[in-house]
Order: sequence, then structure tokens, then C-alpha cells
Amino acid sequence: MKHELPKGMRLRKSGSGRSYYYLRVEVLQTEIHLGADLRQALAKWREYQLALVRHRSQTLKVTDLLDLFTSCEVPAREPRLRPRLRLQINILSQFFRGMGNPAPGGSLPNEREYQAWRGPTKCFRAGGEIRLFIHVWGWASTHSLIQAVDCPWASASVQLAYQGALLKELGDVLAYYSAHPSPLAGSLPAEPVVCGEMSQSNRISQGQQTASGHPDEGEVGKSGAANGNALPDLYYEYVLCNDAELESLRRRSVKSLRLDGRPDLAKALADLTLAQVRVALSSAYSASQSAPSSHLILGTGSAEKLRELARKRTRKHATPVAETRPRTSDAA
Repeated sequence: MKHELPKGMRLRKSGSGRSYYYLRVEVLQTEIHLGADLRQALAKWREYQLALVRHRSQTLKVTDLLDLFTSCEVPAREPRLRPRLRLQINILSQFFRGMGNPAPGGSLPNEREYQAWRGPTKCFRAGGEIRLFIHVWGWASTHSLIQAVDCPWASASVQLAYQGALLKELGDVLAYYSAHPSPLAGSLPAEPVVCGEMSQSNRISQGQQTASGHPDEGEVGKSGAANGNALPDLYYEYVLCNDAELESLRRRSVKSLRLDGRPDLAKALADLTLAQVRVALSSAYSASQSAPSSHLILGTGSAEKLRELARKRTRKHATPVAETRPRTSDAA
């Protein structure tokens, strides 16, 4: 637990084994007792960090607000959320630095400019980053770091484009995982596949994904393959008309997305209604003759590979060093 604490916080254990948290004040070379409750200790630590900023009496830029949120708020979030928050904030900071790094009270580029800067293939992620910036703005206003109350950005203006991009990406996801072996089965592609760049012949593995009760590719899949569709015609119709099969595809895709290191898309897919899943898959199938532009990298199993590397590293450090001195019998 100690390695997850933010900078300046310390963990001490009493003789009875109870944990207590302390704030290290470098200027005074002392520590302030924060109590035994971690949540309350983090709140006190955050308030101390913000008080230091308020006493500096300097004009803050937009990137300063993002940096303060990173240093004061992100460490208090759940460990699993911190890497993605830091990545999103880093991208937002790059954008504002490129726009001259204005002050919060100045003329800021709007959210549509940000969405254009991110590009058409990053619309889904841009929507999440825009909402995060709105949240950071409200956080800064709540803690009296800025005078302006209302954020100049509004997520409503990009909501429709965001939803459209989300359904398109999820449609590509469903089409991909319906035609390829699931990473859960341990049969990953030899190389990661980028949606929109893979050939139609590589997008289809009809015979590999047919489960018990599915139409077999050898019997009904050839018409779709001949037309260049991502799914065989009858298999596509079978999935769309069968709620149980569509739900099974959704669950398999959610698990596979988590293995591919995309928990954001996994959550979004899990939150869709079955009718929305059907629309997304239908749109992906209809557009399959023209390569999709989502450019998602799928089939990597990166999350599981990273976990396996972490397990190997843990086992390596836990393995005791072999005795190097010769035994008495050997020396004799």
C-alpha cells in the first residue's frame, strides 16, 4: 500500500500493527499526523497541496490547472484509473501548449477545435478527454483556483459525433471478434490487426468462430465471402436475428477488449442495449465493403501479456538467491 501513496505522504505502523498516515512538510522538516483513515488522510493531503498553490498568488495557465489536477487529485483516485487519467491529461496539455497555453480567463480554443485536432479516428477518445477537461475546470472552480465558474467547453456539442463514433468503433469490434478466435481461447492472431488496414481475406475466419448451432462457413458462408463482406451473409442474419447469440457475441467481445487493453470500450459495449448492439453490428456489416476508418488495434491480448510479465517479475524477485558457497561434502 505504501507505494500507492502520493508524494509527501508517509505510512507508519504502531506496535499493535495499526496503520497511521502522516504528511511530510519539507520546509519545517516535520510530519503532520493525518489519522488512520486513508480517505480522510488523502483529503487532508489534497487540501494542504492546494493551500500551497493559493498562497503563491501567481497567474495560472490552463496547463497549470491540468498539472495541479494530476498532482493533487489523480493520486487520490483508484490505482487502476490513474494511468488513463494521466494519459488523457497529457494529451490535453499538448493541445493547449500548441494553442499558446492561454489563461483560464482568456480566449480558449473551443471543444470543436480540440476534436478536429484529435482527428476523425480519435473521436471516441476525444469525447472522454473533453468531459475530463470540463470536470477539471469544475474542480478548479470548486477549490477557488480560478474565478470563472462556467467552463467554456460543453460536451453537448460533440455528444452526437461522440455517440456516432462510439457505435462505429463498437461495430468494428463486434465484426472483428465475430470473425476471429477469441483471445480467451489462447489463439491470438500472429500479429495485431488494425481495423481498416487488414485485408478482407484476413478479416474473415468463418470456420474458426462457428459454435454449436451456428451455420457452418462451408455451407452458407461462401456468398458473404465472395461479396467481400466482413461476415458471411447467413451467419450475419443468424446473429442479428438471434438475441441469445448476439448477447453471447457481446459478452465475448467485452472480455476480449479487456484482454486487448481497452477497458473503456469494454465498458461502453457492456452498457449498450441489445438493440444498440444490433445497430452497431448491422452498420459494420453494411459498410464492410469499404474499409472502416476506426483503426482499432485488436487481437493483441496486451493486458494479459502485461499481467504475465508482472507475474514473472514478481516470481523472479521472490526467488531466493542460490547458495554460492560450496557445501562441506563438495569441498572435501
